[in-house]
Amino acid sequence: MGEFSKIMIPEGYKRALFLGTTGSGKTSLLCRIIGTQEIKNFPPVSTSKTTTCPTEFILDGGPVYQAEALTISREKARKLIDECIAKALEEAVAGSSDHLILQRLLYHPEQRFRLAYTLGVPASPPAEDDEDDGETDCGEMSALSESQRSGITNFLSRVLSQIKKLARDSTSSSQFLSDDIVKKIEERFRPFKKTGLPQTPDWPANIHLIAGGRDEFISQVRYLIGNDASLFGSLISPLIEKIRLSGPFAPRGESCSQLSVMDSEGLGHISSTATTLPVAITDHFSEFDSIVLVDNSKQPMQAATQAVIKASYLYGHEHKLILANTHFDQIHGANLPDSYAKKRHLTGSAENFLNTHKGKTSGRILLRLKRAMCEDALFFSRLNQEKDSKMTLKNLSKFLAALHRSRTRDFGILPQYIFNDLRKYLNRSSEIFHERWEGYLQTEHWTRVKALTRRFAHNCNAHELEYSNMRPLADLIESVQQEVSPLIESPASWSHQTRSEEEQDAAIRYVKQQLYNALRRFAYDSLYSHELEAWKFTDSLHGQGSASERNKNIGEILEREVHPNGIFVPAIAKVIYGVTGNTFQNSLPL
Repeated sequence: MGEFSKIMIPEGYKRALFLGTTGSGKTSLLCRIIGTQEIKNFPPVSTSKTTTCPTEFILDGGPVYQAEALTISREKARKLIDECIAKALEEAVAGSSDHLILQRLLYHPEQRFRLAYTLGVPASPPAEDDEDDGETDCGEMSALSESQRSGITNFLSRVLSQIKKLARDSTSSSQFLSDDIVKKIEERFRPFKKTGLPQTPDWPANIHLIAGGRDEFISQVRYLIGNDASLFGSLISPLIEKIRLSGPFAPRGESCSQLSVMDSEGLGHISSTATTLPVAITDHFSEFDSIVLVDNSKQPMQAATQAVIKASYLYGHEHKLILANTHFDQIHGANLPDSYAKKRHLTGSAENFLNTHKGKTSGRILLRLKRAMCEDALFFSRLNQEKDSKMTLKNLSKFLAALHRSRTRDFGILPQYIFNDLRKYLNRSSEIFHERWEGYLQTEHWTRVKALTRRFAHNCNAHELEYSNMRPLADLIESVQQEVSPLIESPASWSHQTRSEEEQDAAIRYVKQQLYNALRRFAYDSLYSHELEAWKFTDSLHGQGSASERNKNIGEILEREVHPNGIFVPAIAKVIYGVTGNTFQNSLPL
């Protein structure tokens, strides 16, 4: 993955990471910070997934607006295209309708990669049950010329015909179809090639835009981060890996600078608390001064929100949490007659969740979380309207102050440990990991397991070694860290005398952060590097019986690398000892 070279974060700026479920109001809240709530759909806002790549706004108060976008590689795009073609072929083989075949092609199952934005969608008459609500919500491709719309229709018709032909002849390769789609994508890059640093002649790796006025800037940037249906067939937003935008952004009526806020992909509606956060998200924790957890008040403290809170304290970042409760105006109930009752309902949900973690982390950490989740919680209403409510205005001022507040704490001490039962905790972490993955291999559809296998066989970026909720690296890191976290929080002594609990807590957070980094490297090396040939072989399986054979092979890979009686326990113990050097004393031999 490339790095930004044109727009850098100035020294001294506070950085905030926005996290939340899809539709929680995360982007709507961010619009208040950058002052664009009166501009329709900038940044893109919807109840479905709209933020599909990290989008960072730098409020620098400067005279010009800039954007720097890093694109996904041609190779990554081709792999995603192949996954979409495979899904479309499944529908064609099953005899599905043309509409459903194209849906599978144009919308990747994970909803991040949407070819419809770039290739366009076929023109179709409204269904009989469609209602006319009197609004033209950019449903037609009115922004495209007649020749552009005709070209889209002809291209998609040709692609559909090729998919049906492949479905009839299972011996043929889909390579030529993938090549056609890649070439069509390259055409969409042409308006931006002159602004980029070319990776290849037709595929810029970096796109840099500069504009003096906000309107001009937004009209250009829409093609990089937009989801406007009127522009389908010209957008390159699915091809953007991450993007930074800088300029005189500021909350309406406020002068706000030296702040950077990053909108992240919606976490989705996780159905189980067993699901971990993606490594791509937890890797960001150390880069930011604040982690803004945006929670939907209509459905407070769901599994995805809980996963963020859990990861924050496991990995040593709970002091950065800011809870923003959105959609406050949409809370209804006979037992909730006023704002006080509604706030108590939300804080009560947070307290109930934190109570389930008694014994899993220290009392001081729980008190800190309770203060963030309850006493210092923020409440926002009517974020989808241009005019701010009184509640939103009041809490926005508190929010800005919190974002600029320093959350770091210097420490000059190190914790020292005596671990007599380390093997017991590491054995338990292995059991937790395998329990989770036995469940996945027994319940996940074979096509999803195959997609995961393909990711491991053809990728080397740790952020791409997962599929949907199947995240081996993240699961391994969390299973170890949640078992040893209580030990890390209870040192036997300290390297120097201190009377400050704040200094002790800062030192322990540092150990947790370093442990996360070390475990991440370990998980990558063991589950990917050591087993790459096994993943490639497993990916090559096809035909009758391949699904069960694939599951068996994956189980064996995980068993080899995360077996309590194998190299796992001494290897992890070495990682733990290495985190703080000589601070681990008198540990029993493993």
